[in-house]
Amino acid sequence: MRHTDHGYGPGDRGTTLGPPAYAEWGYRYWRQLSDGCVLVGGMRHRARAEEVGTVCLPTATIQTFLDGELRDLGVSAPVGHRWAGIMGFSPDGLPLAGPLPSSPGVLLLGGYTGHGMGFAVHAARGLVAHLVDGTPIPRWLDPARAPGPGAVV
Repeated sequence: MRHTDHGYGPGDRGTTLGPPAYAEWGYRYWRQLSDGCVLVGGMRHRARAEEVGTVCLPTATIQTFLDGELRDLGVSAPVGHRWAGIMGFSPDGLPLAGPLPSSPGVLLLGGYTGHGMGFAVHAARGLVAHLVDGTPIPRWLDPARAPGPGAVV
């Protein structure tokens, strides 16, 4: 799944957005940096078929939605940056950390479902404890929990 963001700035100095916001279950979000720059992102739910793949480039459809989001927020500053990245999603929305069932000797740490920084530290700690002390991988991280054959390959 492709993830796209816009960076506008240095920002419309007359616009103050307040705290960061997530809307539509995290599919739309925005925040304003301390220098006044406004970041908007998401919108992949508006063009699901276009947003699946491994090409790491912003798509015109999503850029149009993000441009509109900024207008709706009252920001008129020009676009400073546009970027996209590929995100890994797990079947249940939780990260995966531990032995990959289909590949003996291979360990997996990923599938953060767009919330990498919030989960990464805990997932990495679980994997390190497993490697160093043999501590069992917590069930909520174990790649073997994925439902169905081939869910995590």
